[in-house]
Amino acid sequence: MDKILNSEENEILSDYLKRIALNYKISINFLELLNLIKAAKALHWNNLNIGLALGIRTAITTMYKLQLNRNDKEFKKAEVWGSFCFAQGVEVITGCYHLRNQLIFHRSIKRNSILKVWGKDKMIKIILKPKEYKNYKDAFNCEDSEIFKSIEINELS
Repeated sequence: MDKILNSEENEILSDYLKRIALNYKISINFLELLNLIKAAKALHWNNLNIGLALGIRTAITTMYKLQLNRNDKEFKKAEVWGSFCFAQGVEVITGCYHLRNQLIFHRSIKRNSILKVWGKDKMIKIILKPKEYKNYKDAFNCEDSEIFKSIEINELS
């Protein structure tokens, strides 16, 4: 998978992942995240786009906010309202797959993308702002406050 990313993509993603490492305490390291993103690009017809980038970013934010460990299968279920590409970004980061009935997908391109994830003891709901992005670089480079309209976390009983 070494040749999956071109030099520009590698630079954009490295900058983004360095920001993640500085600001988020998550249970997955830089190289693992980079390999997941490479896999997402490879499975997505060797293409990075806005929807995929937003799905990846939203899922990483979920991992951080709920302190879930992808490798220990702590993501129980996800529900996505958005584009196919957004859902694929969520799938690759969370490990919740539609084919395993762990991801419920609602195709929606006329409203804000929404992600709900159930973890071991909490559920999170993230609603994205309606924002126009020029390209995937724009989606990876902007601040979380520019992307997320609301983030709600609830305890599961």
